[in-house]
Amino acid sequence: MGNVRKGKSASSTFEESLGKLEELLGRLEDPSLPLGELVQCYEDARKHIQECRRLLDEAELKVKLLSKEGKETDFSAES
Repeated sequence: MGNVRKGKSASSTFEESLGKLEELLGRLEDPSLPLGELVQCYEDARKHIQECRRLLDEAELKVKLLSKEGKETDFSAES
């Protein structure tokens, strides 16, 4: 019943990176975390943020390319 796959899909890789990021953020909130571990967690978190952004950019590009209307959609965050 395991989720063993030969290849990783973009969404599972995104989910994995996001899960690891959430785990690291939880550790960063621990006030007893030694400084060396804190810095390492911060560096690892930044790497996962970059990976998530890269995967989201790829997904956005695919959606634009697959758009049935053939017109570009603005995905920028609306505040």
